[in-house]
Amino acid sequence: MTPQEQTDKMTTDLTLNDDQKAKVLAVNTDASKKLETLKASGEDKDAMKADRKKIEDAKEASLKGILTADQFKKYQQERAEAKASHQK
Repeated sequence: MTPQEQTDKMTTDLTLNDDQKAKVLAVNTDASKKLETLKASGEDKDAMKADRKKIEDAKEASLKGILTADQFKKYQQERAEAKASHQK
């Protein structure tokens, strides 16, 4: 999903206001660029996995500062559900 598509989905799912939407788009775009750079780096799988986790953790920390407590809780629930369905 592109950063814009991620943001649009989050806007719908979490009822983001315009200010939040702009900030979330910036966070999604930044994380996406970092992940693309990581993929292009050619690191081994284990190192890449650790670096991907760092990027995701930083993204989540940024979102926690943008979203309300209820929005962030719902965001975490949806991520957990997506992860669970992806592992099946």
